[in-house]
Amino acid sequence: MLPLVCHRYRPRQPRASPVWQILHDHAAKVPGLSPAAAATIAAFLDCGDLHAGFTRLHCPDCDHEFLCPFSCKQRGICASCHQRRTLIEGAFIADEICAPVPHRHLVLTIPRLIRHTFKFNRALLGELYHAAHSAITTWLRQRTGQPAGQPGLVVAVQTFGDFLFWHPHVHVLAAAGVFAPNGDFHLAPAGGWQDLAELWRHTVLRRLGDAGTLADWQIAKLQNWRHSGFSVDAGEAPLAAADAAGRRRLAEYLLRAPFSLEKITYNADAGSVLYRSDRHWRTKRNFEVFSASQFIAALLDQVPPKGVPQVRYYGWYSNKSRGLRQRTASTAAGKTHAAAGPLGGS
Repeated sequence: MLPLVCHRYRPRQPRASPVWQILHDHAAKVPGLSPAAAATIAAFLDCGDLHAGFTRLHCPDCDHEFLCPFSCKQRGICASCHQRRTLIEGAFIADEICAPVPHRHLVLTIPRLIRHTFKFNRALLGELYHAAHSAITTWLRQRTGQPAGQPGLVVAVQTFGDFLFWHPHVHVLAAAGVFAPNGDFHLAPAGGWQDLAELWRHTVLRRLGDAGTLADWQIAKLQNWRHSGFSVDAGEAPLAAADAAGRRRLAEYLLRAPFSLEKITYNADAGSVLYRSDRHWRTKRNFEVFSASQFIAALLDQVPPKGVPQVRYYGWYSNKSRGLRQRTASTAAGKTHAAAGPLGGS
């Protein structure tokens, strides 16, 4: 009987993917592809292809062998590699980053008027991370009455909406309170979402103004709108402190791919792509039809630049804070060991 790992291995069929077929048939016809985009597409087309290289694996117990093709590790464009990264990092966030305290899923949006500002200057997406951290930190400290409290935030900026429309917005997996310097957790009372939305609006506009992206008159206009387009969705209730599975599910949602293969139908003869999803509030349709070139352009808009992290950690969950706590714990453990003396000593 074959070991479990050998018995369950099933190589995928990358060329059966409609995205692979679209890019294979039409990517070379798309004008003005950047060298980075062309390299991303080339790597994706070779992903999972035995002709492009593989590792030969051998089980010493049963002598069974199989070939494992190389993967491209591309985010946003390769459903397989993106999903593997999502599962691995989602588990890390839920099990290693998040403390066993109540958490909320916050979604922060910006008005349509300024969304394309981020499309033409991707570096500005970093301002959304910092604005979310600043607004939520200020808001939680006010709600808990802990001016020195640290939030625990896992922040991701997604640039896609339904049908691959350009729609930059922020998802946050947030501890539902703040951590005091001694590690005590202070739960924030429910409500206050309108206050957070106003903080979010003013923080984003201030940062874009400081970056020279918006003029003073544009900021004044956006600040005076009655319906500003800046919103906060906090869901109905926080996740319970013991709900590790819920935190993992939300972490995976923060990291999800911009498209679903099940929603895509490719018509090779017509060179068109049908994308089905929920009914869109603006178009009043539950589908969108793209030419192959339009679909490729929309897809490439969602591919993050190489080396730019999709998720960032702030406050109690930041790399610095976690490192300091680990160092303190190691120092304390070392002192305890030294005080106990050598094993067996008199």
